[in-house]
Amino acid sequence: MVPVGKQLPSGTERRLALVIGNKNYAYASRLTNTHNDADDMAKVLQNLGFDVVVRKDLSYVDLLKLIDDFGDKLSGYDVGLLYYSGHGVQYQGENYLVPIDANAKSAREIAYTCVSLGKLMGKMEDARLKVSLAFLDACRNNPFPGGNKSIGQGLTIPNNPPGSFVAFSTRAGSTADDNSGGRNGLFTSALLQNLRQGTIGLRGMIDNTIKQVSTASNKAQIPGRYDELTGDFYFLVSSGVEPKPEPEKPVVVVRKEEPAPVRPEAVKPKVDLLPYEPETVFVAGGSFDMGNEYGESDEEPVHRVTLGDYYIGKYEVTQAQWEAVMGNNPSDFKGCATCPVENVSWEDVQIYLRKLNKKTGKTYRLPTEAEWEYAARGGKKSDGYVYAGSNDAESVGWHSSNSGNKTHEVGGLKANELGIYDMTGNVWEWCSVARANRALVCQRINQLIDEADHVVFIQHAEEEMQPGTHSFDLLPELHRPDGALYVTKTACDAFWHTPLEQTLAQADINAFVVCGCATDYCVDTTIKNGASRGFSITVAEDAHTTANRQAAKAEVLIAHHNDVWRNLTVPGNPVFVRPVAAILAEWRMPG
Repeated sequence: MVPVGKQLPSGTERRLALVIGNKNYAYASRLTNTHNDADDMAKVLQNLGFDVVVRKDLSYVDLLKLIDDFGDKLSGYDVGLLYYSGHGVQYQGENYLVPIDANAKSAREIAYTCVSLGKLMGKMEDARLKVSLAFLDACRNNPFPGGNKSIGQGLTIPNNPPGSFVAFSTRAGSTADDNSGGRNGLFTSALLQNLRQGTIGLRGMIDNTIKQVSTASNKAQIPGRYDELTGDFYFLVSSGVEPKPEPEKPVVVVRKEEPAPVRPEAVKPKVDLLPYEPETVFVAGGSFDMGNEYGESDEEPVHRVTLGDYYIGKYEVTQAQWEAVMGNNPSDFKGCATCPVENVSWEDVQIYLRKLNKKTGKTYRLPTEAEWEYAARGGKKSDGYVYAGSNDAESVGWHSSNSGNKTHEVGGLKANELGIYDMTGNVWEWCSVARANRALVCQRINQLIDEADHVVFIQHAEEEMQPGTHSFDLLPELHRPDGALYVTKTACDAFWHTPLEQTLAQADINAFVVCGCATDYCVDTTIKNGASRGFSITVAEDAHTTANRQAAKAEVLIAHHNDVWRNLTVPGNPVFVRPVAAILAEWRMPG
């Protein structure tokens, strides 16, 4: 691993690559180019100084053994690389490589007929490599004829460890072209071409690959990248001059404060679930217009949101389930074990979730507002009802005119199009922390992103909120330009034990705009630390947000912090606080 713009001296690292091409499937659809892909990739990587292990048409047992052998061998290397061309599937948030003898007759059989990508990435993490790389041309349609719908389309966002970089032939949740008329798959063809230009940094090389595949497919296939590297990586040493840094221009630092871990919505016992575990419903991802022009102010403006696949509780959490986990029942309407638990705060739910996750060994979280609304509307199966599942409120929800002023058993009325109950009534349901004016703030952040020369996304990781989990992901509304930089933090301060300062220095940036979330925690501490380090900081006063706190409403906190930053005393380096419109006008000025 090397900083951006620096060259790697020859012979300073040892590199090992595992190259796999699976083509002749016994039960899944056979593929055209995967053997060619593996052969060509092996030759290019050997020319780039890698020791290469090449294998084709691996059975389940062979693939498991190969991964174990690869993990053992990695201990003598600094850089590890996986290239895989073949079928791949996602199931319950995990990616799987499909052996040639896999015969998954149901979704549940995926876990023991296919091999988890996480197992292989874990081997690289255990080897304490300086750099771990993975390139997967595996995002094809569900390979199993008549496959269960709960087998997700394409691959899902990987949980890659720090110091790693993963590239998929298309974005998570999408499918790729095998390019049956050519020698190589569309993604592999572009990747090989760019690997041969090894003096380009890894990120620049992948940017070029993404553009080439996007253009060749008329944007039907856009490769996905998942970057946990610090600095850049170079496949070859250049004998020329160092790369010239980009000219200085404002940078948008987009922050996303840790969203709350999860509350599964409810649970009716199932044979394979513990009594307190939630029964869930699969929601296929898609796009919808979120919000309401005629509702509350925080529902405006109506805006387009795209979501990936996820699972949500089929029922509201019952009193019995809550008590089994928490040891108490705070509900006002007691005496009904299968009625929804109520009288619980958002903070109470966080404690419940931590305990539930510990008991089950799984990761449950609260749905985002977008996930909740999309599921309530019926997702891709929506019939456009006024209420969740019907135009008749009485048939789908308990409310003031039919409830008798009490709660009722979960699942007692009609489900919506997805088979989810009680999304129109019975009790109010918590989502992950509601941010003030989220839609409008995201809209303004996107305006900045679209016109900035550099964009740095800061993401927070802790406990259940780890890279690859939904809680860690950027908000789906945010634009993600090619070439954006990503930094992971573990404290409110984005500079604390992170490569942020190094990342900015490598891009020759000493002035930037801060926006995002949360105003009173991450945004505030980062602004103050950045100013004390000598960075020229402008705060987008109408493009940061937070949640209501016990001491003050979100709107009050936002206005208060804007005033604090305007009057912050940093001799010779004042912090500027301006609306997005003024920032954009300044950027557009000639010169």
